[in-house]
Amino acid sequence: MITQTKKRSAAKTLSWRLTAAIITFIAVLSFSNFFSAFSLAACMFGFDLAIKTVLFYAHEDLWSKSKWGLSLDVREGCCIFLTGLPCSGKTTIALELKKQLEKRLHRVEYLDGDVMRKLPNWGIGFSKEDRDTNIKRIARISSYLSLRAITLCSFVSPYRKTRKFVKDCTNNFIEVHVSCPADVCAERDVKGMWAKAKSGEIKGFTGYDDPYEEPDDADITVYTHKETVDESVKKILEHLEKQDWFNS
Repeated sequence: MITQTKKRSAAKTLSWRLTAAIITFIAVLSFSNFFSAFSLAACMFGFDLAIKTVLFYAHEDLWSKSKWGLSLDVREGCCIFLTGLPCSGKTTIALELKKQLEKRLHRVEYLDGDVMRKLPNWGIGFSKEDRDTNIKRIARISSYLSLRAITLCSFVSPYRKTRKFVKDCTNNFIEVHVSCPADVCAERDVKGMWAKAKSGEIKGFTGYDDPYEEPDDADITVYTHKETVDESVKKILEHLEKQDWFNS
């Protein structure tokens, strides 16, 4: 929501009254002899500018405090939940999507798996139980944020049952499957997590020795191994447009 500051309101008032005063000045000159009426026109200009500026600002201020004639039309938020294999491109897409949504003046919140795990006292590992606990915590956070903001969640979230839990407790859930073959994800891995999984240094790594359960009925599927980031983001924006998110 865009709010108007008092400075903007005052500048707007002064600009309008200055324009109106100039018009009054010109009008008086137009209907009078220029030389005999100039002093009168100048006095009217000053009076009009000073008095009406104060009165108009007071009028606007009074109306801004009045609730009469206003209707409360607050758009609900939604949760755009990006799920996919590690290094499939979830974060890249989420960050670009966030940028595009903010350009449209939408309030956007962003929750990312790597960032959340770094929070103090988060205390989450990579076992199935820990992953479920992590996503359930995220579900509670996103259920609150998505009441009034477009909330982007970027998590591997490998299990259908856990993703359904998020859907059931989150406002206006939109599931985005970020699809990418495991071998391509491994090639992209700048952190070396896939390599560590193959060497046995990491156990229970999603997509290698722990399953990733692909969504059965995702609202949107993007294919990051054959689409550009812009193309994938465009798909999501088009879905939101069809759902009328940009006409509120």
